[in-house]
Amino acid sequence: MRPPRVHQVRSGTDYPIIETPPISAHHTWEARMLARKLLWIVPALIALPLQAQDLQLAELGECALESGEVLAPCDLGYRTYGELNAARDNAILISTWFGGNSAAWTGILGSGLIDLGGFYTIVVDAFGNGVSTSPTTSSTQGGEAFPLVSIGDMVHSQYRLVTDVLELDGLYAVMGISMGGMQTFQWLVEYPDFFGKAVSIIGSPRLGPYDIARWETELRVLELFEDCECEEAAAVYSGLSMLTLNSPEYHARVTDRTTVQASLAQQARQSVQSLSEGRTKNIATQLRAMINLDISRGHGGDMAAAAAAIQAELLVIVDAVDHLVTPGPALEFAELAGAQSVILDDDCGHLSAFQGCSGTVMTEAISAFLARDD
Repeated sequence: MRPPRVHQVRSGTDYPIIETPPISAHHTWEARMLARKLLWIVPALIALPLQAQDLQLAELGECALESGEVLAPCDLGYRTYGELNAARDNAILISTWFGGNSAAWTGILGSGLIDLGGFYTIVVDAFGNGVSTSPTTSSTQGGEAFPLVSIGDMVHSQYRLVTDVLELDGLYAVMGISMGGMQTFQWLVEYPDFFGKAVSIIGSPRLGPYDIARWETELRVLELFEDCECEEAAAVYSGLSMLTLNSPEYHARVTDRTTVQASLAQQARQSVQSLSEGRTKNIATQLRAMINLDISRGHGGDMAAAAAAIQAELLVIVDAVDHLVTPGPALEFAELAGAQSVILDDDCGHLSAFQGCSGTVMTEAISAFLARDD
């Protein structure tokens, strides 16, 4: 296997940071909605917004997958923030959320969520997001030929990035939001002695039945869209997003009922383009990875055994009424592992921490948890 190579991608060649719409807009692709709403509330979360870092692309050659297939070429996009200290022990790895990219994290990182004055932060683009190897980017396995990728495959590739490319012997912490939080749970069981702290934000070690039903429904809607590329399928996709990203109570409080139908119709028209040109395959790749996630698989399906195997300190953050990634599995794992947990008790659902609902609670908990003794 040839050694990995890294090259810098010139500014403007990867996904741009998306401008934020009014809070009432509902976007049909969950990843875009999440990214935009996260950036909309950034001023409430951080004191020192950062300039976008240059995208790096690590060419890992081939990546052996848990399915037995091989991903080749296997490329990972990533950005770094801050400086690595002399001891090389202040690195934090962040995994991107469903459909998210490392560029979106530029507006999130700062002195509130993560203190970049003391940390060297590595934000890694997950397979299937259109930056790292994806159905739309692969020159050899594009579209239908793209192999099944797991959350574990994402984590294994990130480990290779950290060890082979960045040449680090360990990490201070691993963290992520939503699907990034799922990758954090996977890190805990795959490389238990490689880092000291982990933060999962609205993630899960294994999806609950409600979550599986929701994500499987999205897969089926994507298949319908691929058949017709029509506004009718895109409208269903848009409605599914609106129904599950926030809670019913949130919409009763915030959303103007007279605008819902027009908003869904508008987003359906816009989504025909955003879901076209093979992008549904990217989304489906990450959907299947989340649906198939079970960090206890290597322990015979025994989640207690998986929890007993972790060595890092763990902070689990969930929202009480999350309809996208329900909080039960994460809280149960935290109890099994004797980990810290924070429940955001509001009506905002999956986007709670980033809509000013309980953002201060989350931010303070993370800052305290990640604080260094030195």
